[in-house]
Amino acid sequence: MGKRILKVLRAIILIFGCLQLSSTRILLLHDDNAETWVRSFESGLADYDDRNEKSPNLVQVLYRNESDWEQVCQAATNVTVILDFTRKIMDPETQPQKFFATKQIPYFRVDVPFDALLRGVDSLLHLANGSNGFMIFHSDLDVNRGVNVVLGSTLIRYSFLTYPRQKELILEKFEFRVPTGVIIYGTEQQFKDFIQANHHVVRNRTEWIFMYNQFMSSSPPKLNISFPYFRAYFSSETCCTLANPTTDSQRCSASSCDGNPSEIYIRKLAFVLAEALNQVDPDGKKSFRVSCTPPNDPRVGDRGFNAVLMDAINAKSSNKMVTAKQGKISFEFPLKVEDYVNGSVRAVGEYKFETGLQQTPGFVFRDRKRYFRIGIVNFPPWTMKDEKTGEWVGYCIDLANGIANKMNFEYDLVVSEGFGKRMPPNGRWNGLTGDLVHGKIDIAVAAYIMTSEREEFIDFVSPYYEQSGLIITMKRPVVKNSLFKFMTVLRTEVWLSILGATIATGFMLWFLDKFSPYSAQNNPQKYKTFRKFTLKESFWFALTSFTPQGGGEPPKAFSGRTLVAAYWIFVVLMLATFTANLAAFLTVERMQSPIRNLEHLAAQSSVKYSVVNVSTAMTFFKNMANAEEILYQMWRNLTLTAPSSAREYVVWEYPIREMYIHIHSVIQSATPVLNMSEGFSRVLSDDYFAFIHDAAQTKYEVFRNCNLTLIGEPFAEAPYALAVAQGNPLQDDISMAILQLQTERFFETLSARYWTSTCPGLGDGENDGISLESLGGVFIATIIGLGIAFISLAIEVFTTARNRRKAKIAEESMIRPKFIGPMDFYGTSKGVVTIGQKTSNKKPDVLKRTHFLPEVMN
Repeated sequence: MGKRILKVLRAIILIFGCLQLSSTRILLLHDDNAETWVRSFESGLADYDDRNEKSPNLVQVLYRNESDWEQVCQAATNVTVILDFTRKIMDPETQPQKFFATKQIPYFRVDVPFDALLRGVDSLLHLANGSNGFMIFHSDLDVNRGVNVVLGSTLIRYSFLTYPRQKELILEKFEFRVPTGVIIYGTEQQFKDFIQANHHVVRNRTEWIFMYNQFMSSSPPKLNISFPYFRAYFSSETCCTLANPTTDSQRCSASSCDGNPSEIYIRKLAFVLAEALNQVDPDGKKSFRVSCTPPNDPRVGDRGFNAVLMDAINAKSSNKMVTAKQGKISFEFPLKVEDYVNGSVRAVGEYKFETGLQQTPGFVFRDRKRYFRIGIVNFPPWTMKDEKTGEWVGYCIDLANGIANKMNFEYDLVVSEGFGKRMPPNGRWNGLTGDLVHGKIDIAVAAYIMTSEREEFIDFVSPYYEQSGLIITMKRPVVKNSLFKFMTVLRTEVWLSILGATIATGFMLWFLDKFSPYSAQNNPQKYKTFRKFTLKESFWFALTSFTPQGGGEPPKAFSGRTLVAAYWIFVVLMLATFTANLAAFLTVERMQSPIRNLEHLAAQSSVKYSVVNVSTAMTFFKNMANAEEILYQMWRNLTLTAPSSAREYVVWEYPIREMYIHIHSVIQSATPVLNMSEGFSRVLSDDYFAFIHDAAQTKYEVFRNCNLTLIGEPFAEAPYALAVAQGNPLQDDISMAILQLQTERFFETLSARYWTSTCPGLGDGENDGISLESLGGVFIATIIGLGIAFISLAIEVFTTARNRRKAKIAEESMIRPKFIGPMDFYGTSKGVVTIGQKTSNKKPDVLKRTHFLPEVMN
């Protein structure tokens, strides 16, 4: 009831104002932040009343948002000019501006010195390579005004703070952030009090900028500050021009300049506008009736009157400080910016709405690189701490260095607790996402998956790692190596059977060749040269038939050849069987993993599996299980409600396999692991446990630990990207830096650095060769054969030498001269002389002619 009465009273007041048709009416639109400016405007009109008999009527409408548009329409039924003091974040064109611009009614948005001060300082910090900053005000009203002026037009990320009410918050922000600029708005005494109370927050990397909300002389300030800083202010000459004295002698009195520059300017604006309206409409009859409800005339104003009014405003303004253009009245007196270092001052430049910040010729900013805080997450190999040096290393650290070199900035690393999730009950983000949202970091450089939920609160940059995902890992099967593994291809009884067949063939070959009447050895006259199959030769033929060289010349008899043909067929079949089984045996040995892929994992029950409890893998399986459940319910409802004539819905079973529901239930029953290290430890301790985790991270661990192996291909692939706060203009710069790094093959170099295997293979068996331990028995058998050959050679040499020595002795013994004693002429032996023997016969008494007769010994 009270609201209705209030609306009725407000309508009566507006109607009463509309009845004064003979008076010029100014419609003033304002919001909650412009109440002091409205009072200043009223004060300016009062100044005009003091010097003139007639002043325009002022109608005020509080316009916060579009819900107040009806009141604006009611007040605009009979107006001469409309002034708009409202500000809306990220909306440079408000609904009143859009509407009245089409009606050609004099409508002006008012820019005040406060706007020039903030925009000029923002331009200053941008030219000084600023990236983030604190704007500290001394009232909540100024904070609200600053937010409305700066946001939407700046390239710098600001935190808007109130001192001293938020002193603890300010100190907290200084602890975890190093702003490139600290901008303080207030009086000179307020600057002194802040620095004296918080001198410990002053850092060399920070540009300090003091914005004066009072007129200052060009003489150096009395701040007694030892560190470099900038000063932005309006000079006292501006105050002299803006003041509205009654006489020229009072033009620059202290009382005239005592106040906020914006408030003094608005008083001047009211005075100038009243003078201009009195000039162009002295009778006060120029007004325009506007209807906001259809049908309405799109053009109820007068373009000529608009031009005349703007010319009159510009003419009445002293030194062109109040400048009227199409749809805007702005403050065009320059904002002075100065740089103070160790007591010396340098003129930086001047700022105007039309020209921006114009630097003084020869001025050079201090050589300071831009500074950012980069958020990281401990997530090997992307980011990890070196155990020896304690420094952070990894793929993302190298990437941060590469981007910093391309964009020429300095940075500090801020470690976040995880990638972040929304916490109940208010859905506030924590972790890396929360640090970006709350301004703790400027850039997130991590293995950050692009999701729609995160995209609502932060801005992602172009992906730097195109596709990652999830993959399964298990313990590498332990292969029992044996030097004689090739012997295990056939069973023992098969080897014994082959040996028996070889021996039997040797005996039969000897028997047939010996007793066959058609054999070569039984028909030597028929064959000039032939192979005699002795027992030794027969066994040699049977054994060498297993080699590609073959057994050599076969028997001549038909019976022997028949035996050899049958034996050769046996040899060919056994060699083919052995070769095929050896290849299959080695192939199966390298494929001993009980799991092939995710589908196989879900279909079996012998291998348990799990994921990290709070991870992307857990979220993936949970969401997929929910999706399968929803699809099943939709299919169930569709089939149950379908008419009997709908043959296309008649199926015998659910057409979609519910794989993820089963996987999610098994993961829950197996108790998810707490972290990645626990998952890999569990894999190494259990041959029948599989761990599902991030593909890139898992490959890095597998390449470092040869006891792990990868199963199947990655699935649930998603790109990794960097991120910045929403609306941060760094997004384009970082994307360009990433593109430059891609052209330099920077990412290929990083991939080769962190994903290079030192194991015999990649873990999938495709590149694993046959080891020496598996076929070492072949070489041992060859070495044994060589040893036997050398031993045989030694035996042969020794035997041959001994036989030759025996033969020589025997030959010498067969022809040996034997001397018998001397004989007389009649053949009577008188003595015996034997070669190599002593004789003990007596010397004969009578020595006669002696004859030596050789004796041939048998």
